[in-house]
Amino acid sequence: MLCKNKQVKIRALYLPYCCIFAFFIVNLLSSFIFPLVPDEAYYWTWSKSIQFGYSDHPPIIAYWIKAGTLLFGDNPLGIRFLGTLSITLSILFLWKATENLFDKSSAYSVVYLFSFTIFGNVVALIITPDTPAIFFLSAAFLITSKIFKIENQNRESPIFLWILGSLLFALSFLSKYTASFPIFGILFSILLMKRSLLFTRRFSVGSFCFFVIIMPNIAWNLIHHGGAVVKQGNRLFVVGEGNVLHHYVELLLGQAGLVTPIIFLFVFIAFFQRKTQATLFLIYSSIPSLLFFSLYPLHGRVQANWPFSSWPILLILATQTPIKIRIYGYLSGIICVALVYFQAFFHVIPLDAHYDPILRQAEGWKSFSSSLEKLEYTGGRGMIEAPDYALGAILAYQLRNSKHVFVGSSDPKLQMLSKAKTIVIKAQSIQEMRKDETAKNEKICRFYRIGARQKEVRCYLLKKAEYKKISLFPVK
Repeated sequence: MLCKNKQVKIRALYLPYCCIFAFFIVNLLSSFIFPLVPDEAYYWTWSKSIQFGYSDHPPIIAYWIKAGTLLFGDNPLGIRFLGTLSITLSILFLWKATENLFDKSSAYSVVYLFSFTIFGNVVALIITPDTPAIFFLSAAFLITSKIFKIENQNRESPIFLWILGSLLFALSFLSKYTASFPIFGILFSILLMKRSLLFTRRFSVGSFCFFVIIMPNIAWNLIHHGGAVVKQGNRLFVVGEGNVLHHYVELLLGQAGLVTPIIFLFVFIAFFQRKTQATLFLIYSSIPSLLFFSLYPLHGRVQANWPFSSWPILLILATQTPIKIRIYGYLSGIICVALVYFQAFFHVIPLDAHYDPILRQAEGWKSFSSSLEKLEYTGGRGMIEAPDYALGAILAYQLRNSKHVFVGSSDPKLQMLSKAKTIVIKAQSIQEMRKDETAKNEKICRFYRIGARQKEVRCYLLKKAEYKKISLFPVK
């Protein structure tokens, strides 16, 4: 009997490690195969101009991509490698953080809950500022859980833990500004649960370290008239289009889809479970995020990825649902993730590109760029100007080795890249063609090949060349 119990415990221990290993291998192979999407190409151009800040986000995403491309080159694997590795490590951090707060059963559960969400696989495959933000937040929360465990035993936590935690929280802030919501959440939980910590030397030293780390980015934003901080802050004052009810429905369905419906339900169940010090700590820590994203739909549309940095804490909380029903969350997650992967790689459901974001974002860029390169240009050299930065970035990536076709944009945010050369030159403008628009200029379409058939993804208008002031995307 003892031997059998020991074997069961060993299997239970190995299963989470196997899950994490499988998660890493699947997403690593996918990152090598799956085509780059426009936003990834845009962040790749940032990595060619290393600085303390950028027009849309803090700088860590550029450093992440730069390190990966130095290892593996300017290809999807190089651009995504550190993202896949860091999210895999994030699962380990959340495992240990959950163990500090609860027990081994809950710790194993958070591994499965994270691995079997579409959200977790998206941030591991597609590299965006959410990827390093989740990595540093997960690492910071591991340290925070250790501090919580020590302080909850009425012992004084070591100052080096506060310094390390503050450094990690600062790096999460330098990855994405919305990572500040979990940071405010931790402060809010301290205020409600043990406010005496706010007046200790270790809290003061940790706060000082946090501000020292983020100061270069703050200075960059001040030099550039607010930069990304102003751009992100302006979202609060620009009223979006659409119906308020539609915004709320879109938010709820979007988040439920990304973490899978049953796991989404687990979070709600956990809020009404028996409260312990640890669950209260998690609930208080998530309140700033929940409050902001609950009120924002009154103002405008919440994009699906905005709440990503809030999910690690909520998934830990979801482990407090009854153990008997967790298996349904795992199974539903596996099915949903498998379906998304099959659709992403094989397009088993023949959806129109308008309804298939994977097809719309990822497919056909290589052949489309090749067709642009083969066009005849005056003097043998072509200059393409894309008013849309995302379209310009993916074309710049695909044509990075071209000797006679170059890509730029008139978007002012490109001028904030120190290595983006701004010139006045004769350029042909390219922009996406609306469905109701007639082709008055040269029309070029992007296709995706399915077997022997070609499926139209999007069409674009290439206008006649005229003199424009544009900034060239840095590609070297």
